[in-house]
Amino acid sequence: MATVRSFTLAEAALPADLLDEMERMNGEAADLHIWLRTRANAPMRRPWHEGATEPAGGAGPARAVPHLWKWDSIVPYLHRIAAIAPLDFTDRQQFLLTNPGFGGQLKVTNTIRVAVSIYKPGDVAPVHMHTPNASRTILSEAGGYTLIEGERCTAARGDLILTPNGTWHGHGNDDAEPVIWMDVLDWPLIESLDAIWIRESGEAATANAPAPAADHSRRFYGAGGIVPRFAPEVRGEGRKVSPMFHFAGRDVMASLHGMRDQDGSPWEGINVEFVNPLNGAPVFATLGYGAQLLRPGEATRPFRHTASTLYTVLEGRGVTEVNGRRLEWGRNDIFVVPGHLWRRHVNQDASHDAVLYSVTDAPLLKAIGHYRAQGRSESGDPIELCPPLRRRQAEPFVAAAQPPDDGHREDHHPRLAHHLSGKEVEPAEGEVEERHAVDHQPDDAAGEHGQHQPAALQRCIDAEIGEFRDQEGGGRGQHQRRRRHQGR
Repeated sequence: MATVRSFTLAEAALPADLLDEMERMNGEAADLHIWLRTRANAPMRRPWHEGATEPAGGAGPARAVPHLWKWDSIVPYLHRIAAIAPLDFTDRQQFLLTNPGFGGQLKVTNTIRVAVSIYKPGDVAPVHMHTPNASRTILSEAGGYTLIEGERCTAARGDLILTPNGTWHGHGNDDAEPVIWMDVLDWPLIESLDAIWIRESGEAATANAPAPAADHSRRFYGAGGIVPRFAPEVRGEGRKVSPMFHFAGRDVMASLHGMRDQDGSPWEGINVEFVNPLNGAPVFATLGYGAQLLRPGEATRPFRHTASTLYTVLEGRGVTEVNGRRLEWGRNDIFVVPGHLWRRHVNQDASHDAVLYSVTDAPLLKAIGHYRAQGRSESGDPIELCPPLRRRQAEPFVAAAQPPDDGHREDHHPRLAHHLSGKEVEPAEGEVEERHAVDHQPDDAAGEHGQHQPAALQRCIDAEIGEFRDQEGGGRGQHQRRRRHQGR
């Protein structure tokens, strides 16, 4: 059932007649599960170290449901709000998506907020900084521009532009036509941790800083496998984020279409991930971004994981089945698949590819040890795609506080030592059966999926190895020092 919000966040400066009109539009659009923004983000929280006091509050977590926002139904409201509400009054000309499962709260999952924004020719949003990670996916042919830490990202359809936490950024449109993009933020997650703050007017903060090279992201990180060693690993004040801010849609499409003759994944089709070019990690610690191509008539096998995923349709038309519910999608449609639910994608076009962009909170679930994934085999049996790393029962995962005399601390965890050094390690008694269940699927689960499962499993193992290194306190640098020590 649609929920009409009973309160407004409107600025008092907004003329009363325009405010009334916007509120009528919100009532009219309630069945579409969108909310037209009538002012900037509220409450406005200042950095904790500036001494601001903020009241506690907020509802507890609820459960998201699968939902599809049809572009043709919602985009007229974007143009209407742009026509009657100047940017000066509303700070943003946008609507926010509301998941029906949350009773009108401004989020599509418990970790993701989504807004769709329009900028008219000449519009310029003030430079600002905030703690949530954010991104822009360009949905119009022209994309305006985003300024991030001095880098100007001139955008086009299909571009993904990141504004990580702690980066000064602003937006504008110097094109002749309105530009439209989808904003995605980890706002609900950061808000639940009471860590939201925003700084406005950052021009002075960056005025004396040297500007990055023109088209910084492409120049420094645009060639796969080649990264500069003189550039800083962090841009802005944020942590655990990618220094590459701009991923061009033309590069994404070229990559996907260039691999379309490969087998791909039976659960995803031809899929790629946007990553930090310095270490291959997700671009944010909380959210991961990807893109996938489904060939004409292609249908994936059912898949589910503990993470929630938001999808945007860049090309084509098709249907995603979520626990028996059909979400029929086309160009620019947006839909969400909550965690734990089986889903299957189908490209319903017999002659054209379909391309989906996705955002998932899987990196967060992996970081806290709660990520699991399953797919169905060709015969329909469930397959563990990302089970936990099998460990010896008699040994703790974290090594003893005092390292052994020779400094080889990873030797306290033989399975991890095996993956770090490449040496074979015999399993402990009782472990063989567990390893067999992971490494050797039954005959009916083998076949086409067999070439994909080891890669998926290896990614989980690699993630846990990284966690082990972090818990050891050494990280990558200390592990490299141990290697040098061993080579003496």
